[in-house]
Amino acid sequence: MSNDLGGGDIELWDGFLKGDSSAFDMLMKKYYNDLFYYGQKFSSDVELVKDCIQDVFLTLWKNRKNLSHTQFVKFYLLRSVRRQIAVCTEGEKKFFSKHKLAFQDGSFTVNDKEVELIRKENLQQKVTQVEGLLNELPKRQQEIIFLRFYMDADATQISEILQIKKQSVYNLLNEALKRLKTKHN
Repeated sequence: MSNDLGGGDIELWDGFLKGDSSAFDMLMKKYYNDLFYYGQKFSSDVELVKDCIQDVFLTLWKNRKNLSHTQFVKFYLLRSVRRQIAVCTEGEKKFFSKHKLAFQDGSFTVNDKEVELIRKENLQQKVTQVEGLLNELPKRQQEIIFLRFYMDADATQISEILQIKKQSVYNLLNEALKRLKTKHN
């Protein structure tokens, strides 16, 4: 779910530890959405989750000289946000002694942005697959598919454009669709 904003985690973390504010900014941008999504698994209070993430990053910046190197930046941040939410919702002692912070029921629901992202990724994969299959068809069939489905031309219009009989359009279209179906399966 993370965005790839450039720079490896270890390099960004090390830069942040040395006081590089741009590395720190990149870490925040790279992981904010993951931290927010994870935080919502423990609290439905959106503002609380945002405040906790902000508190984590503020604390990190203030204490950067005392922090150590880590190879697992994302997991360090996730743990920090989880701990901060526990502090804000139940108090640190209560949390660590009783482990009261728990995933909320229904925590595996996907939010609208994720659904849209998944749909776009799936659609892009399907488009790429279909384009590959279409490119394997003979040129005449490619043209008929293009006219029919991309240009929304009907069989009569296609027959006029290609100067072939309407039945030939149906035959070529049917043959192309059969080829696509067998190559897809």
